[in-house]
Amino acid sequence: MNMGDIKFYLQVFWRRLPYFLVVFLFVATAGLSLAVMLPAVYRGTAMILVEPGQISQDLAQSTVEVESMQVIQILRERLTSRETLLDVAERYDVFAGSEPMTATETAQAMRDRLEFKAMNLGDRRNPAPAMELAFEAADPALAADVTNEFVALVLQANQRLRTDRATDTLQFFENEVERLGSELDRISGEMLEFKNENIEALPESLEFRRAEQSRLQERLAQLERETSTLRESRTRLVEVYESTGRLLETQRTLSPAEQELQRLRGELEQQLVVFSENNPRIVLLKNRVAALEKQVAAQSGIEDDAPESPATGELGLQLRDYDARLSYLDSETERLRGELSALSDSIRATPVNEVQLSALERRYENIQGQYNTAVARLASAATGERIEVLSKGERFSVVEQAVPPAQPDRPNRLLIAAGGVFAGLGAGLGLVLLLELLNGAIRRPEDLARKLDIQAFGAVPYIRTRREVLVKRAVIGSAAMTAVVILPAVTYALHVYYMPLDLLLMQVAERAGLAGVLSKL
Repeated sequence: MNMGDIKFYLQVFWRRLPYFLVVFLFVATAGLSLAVMLPAVYRGTAMILVEPGQISQDLAQSTVEVESMQVIQILRERLTSRETLLDVAERYDVFAGSEPMTATETAQAMRDRLEFKAMNLGDRRNPAPAMELAFEAADPALAADVTNEFVALVLQANQRLRTDRATDTLQFFENEVERLGSELDRISGEMLEFKNENIEALPESLEFRRAEQSRLQERLAQLERETSTLRESRTRLVEVYESTGRLLETQRTLSPAEQELQRLRGELEQQLVVFSENNPRIVLLKNRVAALEKQVAAQSGIEDDAPESPATGELGLQLRDYDARLSYLDSETERLRGELSALSDSIRATPVNEVQLSALERRYENIQGQYNTAVARLASAATGERIEVLSKGERFSVVEQAVPPAQPDRPNRLLIAAGGVFAGLGAGLGLVLLLELLNGAIRRPEDLARKLDIQAFGAVPYIRTRREVLVKRAVIGSAAMTAVVILPAVTYALHVYYMPLDLLLMQVAERAGLAGVLSKL
């Protein structure tokens, strides 16, 4: 580019200078108006630190197992609820002097001004979770007061959250212990009822009943042998008497009942050395001894009271003795067979009873294990609930209380003003460049030679009339007046009578997707 081109472009810029100035003044004035008219926004900030529990986890552990960051997120959702935001806005009259807003708009405006920020003041090995709360308002005292109010709400909500969780845990295990205890009582009742209904066929007495069965079988075989021997002796006595007319010399022996009574007494004395008197075997032996004593006493009474028949004499006496002994052996045999039948039935029923009883015992053991676990956890839950009630667990503490800020947080008036000036410069230069790109007229001899392929002898400039000059100056002056005077007035009217500029700009920025950029100004 030679000096001629530079001089030409400078002349072009000079001719377009009014357009440049109009655009520059318009944009720069808009920026300066915003910098002056945007209301100051003060930001109250408070810091909350999450402190670990005051009691060592090795000694007593809290039952509230929630991560600190998760707690912060839960509290954020609770405190940004519609009811909470509307209550705080009403109590502190946050939007006093503003245009009336609906409840939904008020809640959304509070959410836009309120900020919860979770952070970690420590490192990965030694984390120190913390939370920063901030609220923006046009008044510094209001910003600090509302921030401190939310700090108080956070502390209360955290305490309530932890206490409620610990109480719910305690209540759950109390109900669980009560439920499992009732289940144990019910199963114990079923087991007791089952044992009472099947007391003769329980597994624990199976060995005794089998031994008793063997003993009764031996005793039954003995009675059958004694019965056979007595019958043979009676037959032989009759045959001898009928053949010789005389009786055999016999020595009176004990009756089978008396022999059995003596044997059982000896066995009872031996068993008492080993077992207690309450043992089922001892009780059964005593009952049998008592029964045999009654039978022996009854037989003795019958023999003593029986009248002697003169027709039979001594033979009749011996035959009656044989008959009485045979009758006793028959009745004893019948009794033993009944006992053996009952024992056999109980032994056959024992496996089924054992299966049912084992099922009840397994259920009881399972419920007992659950009950023991629930009792242990109930004790831990009670300790954890006490820790939370006394605020000895993890808790939130205020590290830095919000104070009225001395300087507004935004807007950055210098940055907005400088941005308006630079934007005006860019817009003006852009307009000049655009006009030149769209202008295809021939203005230099070089343009004539390039487009028509001819060589010009000279160039005669365009000479404006006085009227054209006056019209151009009037247009430029009107545009400048609009940019310098009317634009600020319109901006002020919008701010006062329609909508505050900060809210208006925020709505426009949200629709354009530039809300994040605008919030930093």
